[in-house]
Amino acid sequence: AWPVRGMGAGGGPGQLQLAVDENLEGIKWSGANGCDTFEGGGCEWAPDTGTIQVCEVWGLGGNEAIEAQQQFKIRQMEKIVKARTVDRAAMFGVSGRTADGGWEENPDKFLLDAAGGTSS
Repeated sequence: AWPVRGMGAGGGPGQLQLAVDENLEGIKWSGANGCDTFEGGGCEWAPDTGTIQVCEVWGLGGNEAIEAQQQFKIRQMEKIVKARTVDRAAMFGVSGRTADGGWEENPDKFLLDAAGGTSS
């Protein structure tokens, strides 16, 4: 069903008559049988597909919405940076040792040895 992402109008759930793709670049008209949403059913003026030449987008919410959006972006970037950081102490225990006897007793070392990932 087109579009997978984007927005649309007319018709019913899953059967939009006029759909705009997620990049606001193209439209698709699926209303061959007409639709009460659009004047004259839409068939006279709507092409099957088309390219959007001009698009005006309005946003509402004011300064509070802008601040909330900026804070959201900051949190997202912090999560990305954290996900990219490897915590070696957590991975191998504090200073390469585990609380239950050290690296030599760590089950991860056994797996790395079996895969040829260690040199001891």
